[in-house]
Amino acid sequence: MAGYSKTPLVKKLGIKPNFLIMPVNAPSNYWELLGTLPENVQVVDKKRPVEHTVDFIHFFSKSADELQNEIHSLQTSLKKRRYALGLMAQKSLKSGHRLERWSRS
Repeated sequence: MAGYSKTPLVKKLGIKPNFLIMPVNAPSNYWELLGTLPENVQVVDKKRPVEHTVDFIHFFSKSADELQNEIHSLQTSLKKRRYALGLMAQKSLKSGHRLERWSRS
């Protein structure tokens, strides 16, 4: 599902063939939104990552505190020079919800 853009979400996120990805606290419709994964992409459980093995982490958080508590272990799981994307849903007075991003590349 690409939403308003014709570019698939998986491509926008930079998920490539042979990546090891780790979604954390993903919404129930995550896989539907993400779409078809590139060839040989594997998914790792947050409870099982080994240091510096994951190519891509997609972290969803409801609070800054949760993000702060998890960020070190998430970064430790990433391969050096790889990518993590965190999305934090926050209430916004005007728009209802807003997503904030953090990344390491």
